[in-house]
Amino acid sequence: MSSEIVKDTPHQSSEDKKAIRDIQDIVDVCIQPKPLPEDVKARCDLVNWIYAITERYRLDKIVALDAIILFDNVLNKLTISRDLIMMCSFIVVSENKLTITPIQLFQICHNRFTSNEIKSVCNSIKKYNSYLHQSGNPIDFCISYCSSFVQYNNSSVFVGDCIKRNAELMIILISFLPRFSMFDFKLLASSCVYFFLKEFIPIVQINLCLLFGESFTEQRVQSSITSYKMDLKENLNLFRRFQYFDRTYREIQTYLKLI
Repeated sequence: MSSEIVKDTPHQSSEDKKAIRDIQDIVDVCIQPKPLPEDVKARCDLVNWIYAITERYRLDKIVALDAIILFDNVLNKLTISRDLIMMCSFIVVSENKLTITPIQLFQICHNRFTSNEIKSVCNSIKKYNSYLHQSGNPIDFCISYCSSFVQYNNSSVFVGDCIKRNAELMIILISFLPRFSMFDFKLLASSCVYFFLKEFIPIVQINLCLLFGESFTEQRVQSSITSYKMDLKENLNLFRRFQYFDRTYREIQTYLKLI
């Protein structure tokens, strides 16, 4: 209710007017964009950076996700700058895929850290590499599920690639959520793949247990999809401040229907 309507409404007592003002104050507060908590904002900044640097060196998004997963699991175990942890996480997961020259290394780290600091932190982070083997990578699972779908359903490779690409974009959006590394990555991948399967081929009959495994029932997968979408919707305006999130969201916003 606008202030003009309130002002011109006849026969209002002072109590009514005060109650309406109180309600309007509450509404005004609710529609204001909430500031991001500093630790969440800092993580989003780094996640945004990791995707940008991965793109710059033309590496697969799997590398970016590995770096994010490693960062999340190491963050509370090392009492050093979170910027340095993320940068070194990227260096550790990309070292077998990218030959980084000393100049590139300092470019990646913005000339803020010495070579000895970088090497020391990288060595510390390598001790936690087992996290990547334990959790797996959701995009790896996504690729596997899409290949299985094409094989089991005699579908075209083109359709499988479309589903895979869009599911990967959804995973990238979800990786901005603070709880990302706490998710079951197989369930995350199966949920994103199933979501786009139903979007692109709504009449297809899918044996979810055959495609994703016996524990992934339709009810469980649908519930997970709803949960991920709610989390994204709740944080949408906040996360769209970050360039890579916003760019990715624009590609699949028609399907997600968050607004």
